[in-house]
Amino acid sequence: MLKRALRLRLLGLGAICALFAACENTPSNLKQPLVAMSGFSFYDDPLSYINNVRAKSGLNYFAQNEILNISALNHAKYVVANEAMSHDETTGRAGFTGEDPSKRAFYAGYNAVVRENLSYNSSDLKSAIDGLLSAIYHRFAFLDFASDEIGIGYFEHGKKSSYVFEMGNSRLNAFCSQNLNDEGSGKFLLGMCKNETLRMREDKFKSATALNSRPYVYYPNDEPALAFFSNEIPDPMPECKITANPVSVEFNAEEPPVAMKSFKIYEGGRELQNVKILDKNSDPNAILSDRQFVLFSRDVFKFDAKYGAEFNYEQSGKQKTLRWEFITQAPKFRYFVVQGGENLSVKNGAFYDIFVAPKDCNDLMKSYKTSYSFMDKPEISSPAANMLRVKLNGAKGAKLEISTGNGAIINLYLSDDSKSYGGMGKIYAAIAVVLTAIILFYLLARRRGR
Repeated sequence: MLKRALRLRLLGLGAICALFAACENTPSNLKQPLVAMSGFSFYDDPLSYINNVRAKSGLNYFAQNEILNISALNHAKYVVANEAMSHDETTGRAGFTGEDPSKRAFYAGYNAVVRENLSYNSSDLKSAIDGLLSAIYHRFAFLDFASDEIGIGYFEHGKKSSYVFEMGNSRLNAFCSQNLNDEGSGKFLLGMCKNETLRMREDKFKSATALNSRPYVYYPNDEPALAFFSNEIPDPMPECKITANPVSVEFNAEEPPVAMKSFKIYEGGRELQNVKILDKNSDPNAILSDRQFVLFSRDVFKFDAKYGAEFNYEQSGKQKTLRWEFITQAPKFRYFVVQGGENLSVKNGAFYDIFVAPKDCNDLMKSYKTSYSFMDKPEISSPAANMLRVKLNGAKGAKLEISTGNGAIINLYLSDDSKSYGGMGKIYAAIAVVLTAIILFYLLARRRGR
């Protein structure tokens, strides 16, 4: 009996040791987080950020228009109420104010046609705008030569939210608001006003939309840009699910026609080869104009990295070259770039961004599973494609395992103790139960052995 009691005590001690070892034993090959070199810029409101991007492109500032604010807010409410990430609305659905952006602007009291951008369930306003700037068709709306005012609407309900941006031209709106046709001879244009029968002289229209003399606009510019792109409707790269942020050039409509000769991207003097160029003729959605040119790298850009762009073209019989450099953003928080199999070192109470690097342009992370011990339920979100944002609270050495839908397994280990983790009480309670059981067995064994 005494031998049996001794074995029980040894087993109990082993259980206690296992409990502590589970919290303290961590791998030796822990990967430390990276810190952004370019820094992360913050803006108090969406307009200041959009205007900063426009200014760095040499374009005029947007002025905020209250009527367009109303129109944008109306659609933001519609998007959230109906969970409909679309520029179109359907008659009869909650919050309907017009089938398309211009009709919704007319409903709110604006009298000229508008352009629209929208973002659904973005983590913050900067992420919303950055995402739209990485979506090439939406980018050109933010960097439009002919717009000078904007309305911004934001609405959230529960876990659903939407930003909507409406861009217009104040000169066209002033003309349309007078509701008077231009007179005289020459060419006239229709279709820019709520009253579709209003005629505007072509030369007057060109003057009204000639807000910028800059011959071209390129992006990314001096403002650090996202390193990757995923998901735009319509899709400019239907053969890929995740790519680098597209690089673009748009020429002013007032400039002579342009013929592209070549478009290249460089990293450290090395030309990127896995690329695709879109223009008016190759755009799968027939949206790009003859002044817009886009280059996609099928391999995502690196974070916090510098790239060079070179666009060679012919204009008015002359060979010309446009060169510029840009840098990519790092994630918002300290971050890791992983492929799967890594052990990551993290601290309690801090946010970390984890980017699962795609193996190819279709390696998109669509889901993930977790398992964890000796910590509170992890705080995890997915703010962007292939990106996880994590915050943990638990015992030193506690482990979170993340298994992604595209096959990556990532282990996170806490490198410090939490002052607020209540789970240690459960651990100590379990130890107390084991010790109590050992004592009871021991006393019972001694009594039987007498």
